[in-house]
Amino acid sequence: MSTTVLPKPPSGPPAGKKTTWHVVAAIVTVIVVVIASVVAGLLLRGDSGSSGPATSPGPSGQPASPSEQPPAAGFRYQPLWPFSGVADATAWQRSYREGGHQPWHLDARATALSFAGFLGYRGIDRVAGETRSGGEAWVTVGYADPNGATAEAAVVHLARIGAGADAPWEVAGTRDTTLTLTQPRYGATVVSPVAVGGRITGVDESLRVQVRALGKPLLGEVTGIPAGGDRSPWSAQVRFTAPAATVLTIAVSTGGHSAQVERFAVTGVRAGTSSPTVGTWRLLPPAPHSGTMTQSVWTGTEMLLFGQAMTGTQNTVVGAGYNPATRHWRTLRPAPPVQVYEGAIRAVWTGSEVVVNGAGFNTAYDPAANSWRALAGQPGSGYSVFVWTGRLVLGWGGGCCGAVSADGAQYDPASDTWRALPPAPLSGRHTVGAWTGRELIIAGGNDAQAGVFGDAAGYNPVTRTWRRLPPLPAARGFATATWSGSELLLVGGWGPTAGAEQVTLYRSGVAYSPQTNRWRTLPAADSGRIEHVAVWTGRTLLIWGGRTLRAGKWTTPSHGLAYDPSTNRWSALPTAPLRGRTEANGVWTGSQLIVWGGISVGDLGTALTDGAAYTP
Repeated sequence: MSTTVLPKPPSGPPAGKKTTWHVVAAIVTVIVVVIASVVAGLLLRGDSGSSGPATSPGPSGQPASPSEQPPAAGFRYQPLWPFSGVADATAWQRSYREGGHQPWHLDARATALSFAGFLGYRGIDRVAGETRSGGEAWVTVGYADPNGATAEAAVVHLARIGAGADAPWEVAGTRDTTLTLTQPRYGATVVSPVAVGGRITGVDESLRVQVRALGKPLLGEVTGIPAGGDRSPWSAQVRFTAPAATVLTIAVSTGGHSAQVERFAVTGVRAGTSSPTVGTWRLLPPAPHSGTMTQSVWTGTEMLLFGQAMTGTQNTVVGAGYNPATRHWRTLRPAPPVQVYEGAIRAVWTGSEVVVNGAGFNTAYDPAANSWRALAGQPGSGYSVFVWTGRLVLGWGGGCCGAVSADGAQYDPASDTWRALPPAPLSGRHTVGAWTGRELIIAGGNDAQAGVFGDAAGYNPVTRTWRRLPPLPAARGFATATWSGSELLLVGGWGPTAGAEQVTLYRSGVAYSPQTNRWRTLPAADSGRIEHVAVWTGRTLLIWGGRTLRAGKWTTPSHGLAYDPSTNRWSALPTAPLRGRTEANGVWTGSQLIVWGGISVGDLGTALTDGAAYTP
C-alpha cells in the first residue's frame, strides 16, 4: 500500500520573499503541482532509507509523518477550516460569484479569527499581525490583556484552496513557539485514545486538549493537564469518536492567568481503524450434514446446529453437534416430522434442552438423551426475537409470507405452558432484541414493505408490562442486537431507503443503557453490513461476515471486526480462512468464536457447509 507524506505547515514565509497579491491562477496551479512533485520525491527517498534532507519542517522542527490517507485532492495540507476540501471550496466560489455569499472567506484575518471561534476560544478576537508569501498567510491572533494591549495567542497558518483570483483561505495549522503540539505528527492516522504531547514554557499552566472536526460537535476533550517550566514536555491521552478517514483538528490551549485562552497550538490528523486484533483462525473438520442450517446454540460443551428438511408434504428438523474440545461432529436425531408449514424455525438453549418453535414445530431437543419431546400449545410461523430469561422463553414479532406480527408469547418449561404476552407498544415488524437480565429489549426493525422503524420498547416478564424506550438516534432495520452486560449494542443494518436499489447501510452502531435510559452512537466501523454474525465475549463484541455495498453491488466485507467498549474503538480481526457469506451461524464458547454455514454472496446464494473457529 502506498503512503503519502504530508508536510507540516512551515513556520513562516521563506526568507527574502515579500507578500504577493497579484498571482495568475494558472501559475499558482503549476506551483502547487511542482511542490507536490518535490514532496513525492522526498517521500520516495525517505522510504528507501536515504539520509537526505527531511520534508518540510514542522513548527517544532519535526519532519512530517506518513498518513494512510492523502490530503484533499488539489490541496497539499490537511484542510482544517472552514472547508472540507477543494470541492467544498469550489462550491463556495460558485455561490460567492452568484451573490457574494460569505465574503469573509477571502479575508485571511477574518478566517483566522473564525477558526479560533470554531475551537471555542471566544476571547481570541484580535489580529496582531500578518505575513504572506504567494498563496499562503501567517496571521497572529490574540486577545486584550488587562492593560488593553493585544497579547499574542497563536500564529495561524492559512493557504489558498482551489483556483482563481477568488480562491478562499483555508486553515492548515499553526506556528508553534512556547507551546508546541508535536504528537501526533501532522498528517498521521490516529485511533482513540490518541496520545498527544509537546513542550511548554510557562509557570503553573493548566492545559486543555480537544479533538474537533468540521460540522461535528466536540469529539473529545481532556482538561486540567498540569504543566510548566522551560520547554518542559507535556502529554495526555484523549478519547474521541469519529468515522475512519475524518480529518481531525487536535488543539491544545493554556490560560487562566489573564484570559481563559492565552496560547494555543493545533495539528491536523485523520481518524483511522486500529490495527488488527491478535488471534488465530482454524478450519473446522467437515460436518456430517450438507444441508442448510439456520439456527445455532451453545450448550456449554457443544455447538448445536438445526435446519429444516422437507420431503414431499413432510417437514422435519435435522441437526448436528460440534464439540470444540474433541473437534468431533455428531449427527442429531431428527425431530418427528410435521406437515409442511410456511415460516422459519427459532431455537434457544434453556440450560437443559433446546426449544424449537415455528414453521409447524413446537418441540424441544435434549442433547444428553439425543431425543425430542412435543411441547404443549401451538406453533407459530417463527418469532423474530426468541430469547431465554433463565426461567421463560420469550418470543415476539416476526411474520411470514408478506405479513408481520405484533404478537408475543412466553413458554414456561416447568409447567409446559405457553401464554400470550400483553400487547406491545410497537407495531408488527421483523426486528431484533436481547435479554438484559431484567427485561427483553426490542429496537428498530422493518415491516413487510421495507419500511424502517426507529422506536424501541422493553418487556418485564415479572410484572408482565411493557415500557416505551427512547427512540433510536435514527431508524434502523436488519441490525444485530447483543447484550454486553450493561448496554444493548445495535450494530449494522440499514436506514430508510430512497428506492428499491438505494439502500443506506450504517457503519456506526448505537448502544442503549438501561441505567441512563439513553442511546449513544458508537464510532463508525470500516464498512456498513447486514446479515452478519455478532457475539459478546465478555469484553468485546465480535462481528464477522455479512454483506456490504460497494459501487452499488452487494459484496462481502474483507474481514471481521472487534468493538471494545472500554476504549470505544473498532479493530480488524485477522482474515478468516473462509469465503465471505451472509446468515452464518455463530456462537461464543467462552474462548472461541465458531462460525459455520451461511449463504454465499454474488452467486445465486449457494448454501455453504464449512466453518472455522477464531481464538482471540
